[in-house]
Amino acid sequence: MEKLRFNNFQVLKLGKLNDICKIETGKFNNDKSGIYNVYGANGIIGKTNNLSHNEKIIIVGRVGSAGKTAIVEEPCYVSDNAFILTSNNQDYLFAYLNSLNLNKLSFGSVQKLIKSSD
Repeated sequence: MEKLRFNNFQVLKLGKLNDICKIETGKFNNDKSGIYNVYGANGIIGKTNNLSHNEKIIIVGRVGSAGKTAIVEEPCYVSDNAFILTSNNQDYLFAYLNSLNLNKLSFGSVQKLIKSSD
C-alpha cells in the first residue's frame, strides 16, 4: 500500500453518484392550482395541492434546462422534468454537482435531456 504523506487524509475511491445519494425522478402533476410550489427543470412552474417532498432537496434539470441545479428547502412538488437528489450532506453534494458541469451530459437538438443512466 502506498504510504500517505499526510496521515489524517483518507484515500478517495471512485464510485457512482447513487453510491452517495438517493436519486429519483419527479412525477407528472395535473393539478394546476394550490398551496405548494411545483418545481421543474428551471425553477417554479406552477402550484399544486399535491406534496411530493417535505425536506431539503436538490433538483437537477432533466428535460429542457438539463443539468441546471437548485436547492429547495420548502414543502414542494417536483415535476417529471427534474431529478431529486437527497443525501446526508446536501450542501456538499450541491457544490459537487455544480463542479461537474452536468449540462455536458445533455443530448438532443431541440429539447435537451439527461437520462438517469448517465
